[in-house]
Amino acid sequence: PRGTMSEAEVIAGYCSAAATSTPPTIAAIIADATAHPHLYTYAALLAVPAVRALDGTAHASSLALLRVFAYGTYADVVGRGGDDGDGGGSGAANGEAASPSIPTLNPAQTLKLRRLTLMSLARGVSRLPYATIAVALDLPSTRAVEDLVIGAVYEGLLAGGRLNPRAGVVEVTGCRGRDLTPADVAGLGRGLAAWRTRAGGVLGVLGGEVDRARAVGRAVASKREEAAEAAASVAAAAGAVGGGGGGGMVSALGAPVGR
Repeated sequence: PRGTMSEAEVIAGYCSAAATSTPPTIAAIIADATAHPHLYTYAALLAVPAVRALDGTAHASSLALLRVFAYGTYADVVGRGGDDGDGGGSGAANGEAASPSIPTLNPAQTLKLRRLTLMSLARGVSRLPYATIAVALDLPSTRAVEDLVIGAVYEGLLAGGRLNPRAGVVEVTGCRGRDLTPADVAGLGRGLAAWRTRAGGVLGVLGGEVDRARAVGRAVASKREEAAEAAASVAAAAGAVGGGGGGGMVSALGAPVGR
């Protein structure tokens, strides 16, 4: 899948193709998907049962490659061909040989994985040193670092991405997110469960306060009714006393009281 399709349409096409394909074809689909110039999320493809079924087969390396592109970094494949297209070095920056289960990357995959790793580096920071990028991505020069950052900005992977060569940093205001690892998902689940518990406690407290407020409101309304009834009784009594037909006041014996 190429052309002018949206990223969602592209990954959907790969998923549809992989769902009914043989392991060798799925391996080819993974290779194409990881080289696609405008595709940066792979969780949906990883979720396809036929893709997961590659685990433990002769094509398990393709599944491992897809997992790296979903939530791994350039360091996971350094020394396994990740520098084929750029001449960026042998991957000795981390002093370790890469896992033999990861296939050698072609130039398009190398660029893609470097951009994905840049996204991970930029998460949660506002200033990203050139040196950090160069070491993490095995880039040979300042120009190579700047070219990578510029490309990532044009792809919409970095927000801001202002180059500051004098300070030797990239100023970042945000970056696009990557696929979540299984551990990330589990952590989110625990966090949501804890939030739900706290929210339930808060709602319980608020519910108690609402009940108390309603009880106070009912008591106030009852007092007002009592006061209104008392006032009505007093008014009625006063009316009875003052409304004796104009005959003036009478004595206890019923005789008029003299003026």
